[in-house]
Amino acid sequence: ARAVDSAKMPALTGPFFALVIGLALPPAIARPGYVGRIPNGNKVPGHRKPMAVGHVNAEGHGDRNAFGQDFQEAKFRWTRELCMKDSDGDGRSNGEELGDPDCTWRLPKTGKPPLPKRTTGIAWPFEKGITHPGI
Repeated sequence: ARAVDSAKMPALTGPFFALVIGLALPPAIARPGYVGRIPNGNKVPGHRKPMAVGHVNAEGHGDRNAFGQDFQEAKFRWTRELCMKDSDGDGRSNGEELGDPDCTWRLPKTGKPPLPKRTTGIAWPFEKGITHPGI
């Protein structure tokens, strides 16, 4: 076996190393998490899409807000009880704020969820005192 002169080999550091590692790893798959389990979960206004509607931190980690706690109690399902509840105490039901005022939206077992009754003017079911258009 012949010895390799390390001085003649390119260094695998910095940007080149990052590129090699990046190409070797499989691409990450982004998942909407729980926002797909509530009507218009991807349309809640905020600085990121989708918003982490069940967390105090809009980035989606840490403590749950009142809506997140209620959603957990509903076993992370959109139920009639969760829909009718007013998690943020602003006088509007979660269903009204998320475009399902009649509480008829259901997540199908397979396939794409149907559109809720309303898809505009979506509000935050977790932030008391904010006025939202369309509601």
